[in-house]
Amino acid sequence: MVWKRSASVAPCSSPLLSNHLSNFLTQQGGMLMKRSLLIYLLSGCALVFALAWSSGSGADGSASTGTAPRIDKVIMYRLVNGVQQESLEFWIGDQMAFRIYAYDRDRDISHAVMAQYHPVDATVPYYPVTAMPLPSQDEAEVILFPVGHLDNIGPAGSWRIEFYLIDSTGNESDVWTTFILTNP
Repeated sequence: MVWKRSASVAPCSSPLLSNHLSNFLTQQGGMLMKRSLLIYLLSGCALVFALAWSSGSGADGSASTGTAPRIDKVIMYRLVNGVQQESLEFWIGDQMAFRIYAYDRDRDISHAVMAQYHPVDATVPYYPVTAMPLPSQDEAEVILFPVGHLDNIGPAGSWRIEFYLIDSTGNESDVWTTFILTNP
């Protein structure tokens, strides 16, 4: 699980807070009051700290539940005579496939998303971004085969392909980027 710390929450131990607390305790005098106030402030700081470290965000920026999936590896394959061969080099007309090696502790990955960019420094995908539904997971560590095969229709040149995963609560993995070469 990736924990994100909220930037809007300040640490509990600041000089200003210490000065105000010291002045207040000096003026109040009573030992019971000092102890009660100290417990109250420490409890409040602990709660704020816990909430700041446990907050995540979903795809829409709202609070999310569960854990975000993680991509450990993506392998591209070229289909040659009915056999998949690992490759980053393809020819127009080849059939391509890929496997995504992933981990998700709560086993709820729902979609694999793929964007293809040509040339590699393009900022807009060459083809529409593809979101592929995935079958349910039995294990936290999985190998995903989102589609059968894709036809490599070009154009020739270098391509950047980006993958990421989305789970059922909207948590997204980091983007995994791979580069391929398509020959004419």
